[in-house]
Amino acid sequence: NDNDDPGPGFSDSVEGVSDLMDVEGHDSGNIQDQSAEGECMGGNGGFTMRWDVTPNYTGESFSITSSQKTISETWNDGGFGIGIWSATLTAEVNSAPVVGQIVDSDEGFDIIWRMVTYEVIIEAPLADDP
Repeated sequence: NDNDDPGPGFSDSVEGVSDLMDVEGHDSGNIQDQSAEGECMGGNGGFTMRWDVTPNYTGESFSITSSQKTISETWNDGGFGIGIWSATLTAEVNSAPVVGQIVDSDEGFDIIWRMVTYEVIIEAPLADDP
């Protein structure tokens, strides 16, 4: 949220490193730590880290016709993703070199953790459905 700096070279930046040692699936390599970084110039930027616990799940709703066994196997997370999700974020504030050395000390950072969950509902077809 760096909307007061004069431009490139003086933009603030942020970096993050996840620590998922206590998350199921980390030891097996199914869920891996990530790192990312980005500049925060103009109130934009930053970075995103994303983990997909269930393969091929995009977050979109959909409907599928298949056997209960196939659906259950496809949408099984294998127990992965349960545990303590944590990350370390480091912000660097860069002030422009101006006479009097005005300190750039009024920065705001927006940190958003978003988790997408789903529920599998298996319904038997109605008697008159083909």
